[in-house]
Amino acid sequence: MIIYQTTDYIYHKEKITKKVKHYKCLDSQIEQFFKDHPNHDEICAASQPIRQGTNISIFKKRLPNSTMNKGTRGGYRIIFLSNKKSGNIILLSVYPKIGPKKKTDLEIGELEKLIKNSFQEIANKTLVEY
Repeated sequence: MIIYQTTDYIYHKEKITKKVKHYKCLDSQIEQFFKDHPNHDEICAASQPIRQGTNISIFKKRLPNSTMNKGTRGGYRIIFLSNKKSGNIILLSVYPKIGPKKKTDLEIGELEKLIKNSFQEIANKTLVEY
């Protein structure tokens, strides 16, 4: 299993963590999740499916924000693509649920754009390994 990041994911992560102390634990929370769930099936089982296909599925994972002493409800959301055939995970986006850069959910059409962009990056072989 390889975990990749899209440029959209990297952009969103940098946007919310830059100069904002409320989100300084984001990287450690993400790393802990993948450490606690070391294989593809465990990652998917611990996440909420948004769209499921035969080989490609999209999931949302709630992560706590330990900096703000919030659980998963007030923490972060990671949107990722799961390729069951290869066993790889592609991180599409991340956003906080509370704080100065909060976002309640993905905007209309945003998920489709994230998926389209990820397929372009797969085709161009420009995904970045996490």
